[in-house]
Amino acid sequence: MHPIAPFVRHVCALTLFGMAAGGWAATADVPYINGGIGRGEVKHIEAKQSDYNLRLTFSEGPKNDYVTNVVLRIADAQGHTVLALDDAGPLTQVKLAPGRYSVSTRYGENERTQAVEVRAGTPAELNLHYTPLAK
Repeated sequence: MHPIAPFVRHVCALTLFGMAAGGWAATADVPYINGGIGRGEVKHIEAKQSDYNLRLTFSEGPKNDYVTNVVLRIADAQGHTVLALDDAGPLTQVKLAPGRYSVSTRYGENERTQAVEVRAGTPAELNLHYTPLAK
């Protein structure tokens, strides 16, 4: 057996676990759902939206076309990253403890940071609209 084989197996297992869990949470166990490609996914996410208190929608252009491949980072009031996704969108819903958060996104060359307050019993919604990417 090659000396690096156990390491490679471990990394592969962690990668598969992360993919099966629906993505990676950066420093905390933050429940989220991400997707929305096709009617089936949209219906599934909409059916689960009462489980989440931060609802993010990513779109571009004059027709508000949904976008994916958004780099998303959510940080708490102390600046600690609580969720990091490298392929968010078009719909991302997150369950956070009540408090103030910073939502940073990058879509192509478009970068922005927006503050959001999550309150108990009231979902917060952010509709993040970007300039279309050059084709």
